[in-house]
Order: sequence, then C-alpha cells, then structure tokens
Amino acid sequence: MTSTAKVRQDPVPKIRAAGHMVVTGGHNADMSIRSDMYGNEVRGNIGTPPNIRKYRKTNNMDPGQIMVHPGLQEGQPDINRVKHSFGRKTQATDPVDVVIKSQNLNGLADKFNDAKEGKYASAMREPLGQSYQRGYNWPKQVAQQEG
Repeated sequence: MTSTAKVRQDPVPKIRAAGHMVVTGGHNADMSIRSDMYGNEVRGNIGTPPNIRKYRKTNNMDPGQIMVHPGLQEGQPDINRVKHSFGRKTQATDPVDVVIKSQNLNGLADKFNDAKEGKYASAMREPLGQSYQRGYNWPKQVAQQEG
C-alpha cells in the first residue's frame, strides 16, 4: 500500500535541519574542553597564520617567555636611535609663571573683569573671600539668639 501523504518542501533550504550531522573537521566538544591534549594543527585546522598569531594572547603563554610588543616581535626596526623617538612631539607652551602673571589684572581691567563676572549667580551668592550666602529668612527669635 502506498502513502498518499504529501511532504511539504523545505521552506528555507539554506538552513540545515535539526539532527543532521555536521562535519566539523575534527573540532568537537572534547577538543574544546581538553585542548591541551590536542595539537593546535589538526586535520581541518591549518592554525592561525603567523602574521595574526603575534596578536593572540596564547602566543605569549610559554613559560619563561619575555613579553614583547606585537609590533617588535619580528625584530627591531632599522632606525637611528639617536635621532628618532617614538610618539608625538609636544608643542612648546608658555611656562606656568608667565600664564599666571598674565591673569593678574591691574587698574581698570580688574574693574571691567569684576563687572563681567558679577552677572553670574555664583559670584553674587559666594563672592571671593566671603562665605556662601544661602539667603535664609530666619525668624526673629533666632536672629536675637545669635546677636
């Protein structure tokens, strides 16, 4: 007797169906857990290319190996150490004492600066050299106790 049931075609043929065996090229759960028992180069795994391996953490894990910057692992660059320095040069700036002296204002310049600074709320509530003015309205009894 033949079956007359219709089998629907796979709606997404590019995605593998569950339960099918996938060839992993030698990679399996045991290899992931006990990687020290397996070599790095196994069937199906050609390993990390040497130009990429120097950036991996596992490249510097051998006992007694000196840590070297990845850019210097192929050897020191051919540069004149007397004339060459690494990094970006800092721009020359004014010495601190010159900058501080330029902030000291005299005469009318000081008055103009005070007028400009006076418009800020922090300058009104807390002028330099005085305590913070919170603007509390104390009852008369408290004011008499203080005085």
